Amino acid sequence: MAFNDGEPLDAAKLGALELQINNLAANIPKIGASTTNVNVTNNTVQQANIPQIIGAASGEAWQVAPGHNTKDFTFPGDGLNSTPKAVIITTRHGGSSNVWTPSVGTKTGSITAKGFTAHVYMPPGTTKHNIYISYMAICY
Repeated sequence: MAFNDGEPLDAAKLGALELQINNLAANIPKIGASTTNVNVTNNTVQQANIPQIIGAASGEAWQVAPGHNTKDFTFPGDGLNSTPKAVIITTRHGGSSNVWTPSVGTKTGSITAKGFTAHVYMPPGTTKHNIYISYMAICY
């Protein structure tokens, strides 16, 4: 069923083309519509790994002082389906204009499907002040 440049369009060829397009569209997997993958080579059904992303901005002030500070954060609801591959954390300071904004992080092993422990180190001589934590956790 080839179309030749300059030839009039043929209704039978157009009908055959439409049928092939409809068959192709019916065989394309719907993204996000199925939770299973079918492996045709060995006829098994596998559970799909559905990505999960969660984020929040803590409304609770965390008072940090010079030295090492830790605080546990819990994911909302029942938590995530699995341990996140990554947790990205950032801080917001509590409104004081003369504060040092610390960098925060997590230690390996302190991230679970239920939450994480944030760690902040403030250098000696800095002022104790309030910060707020925003985070995004990614599972896949």
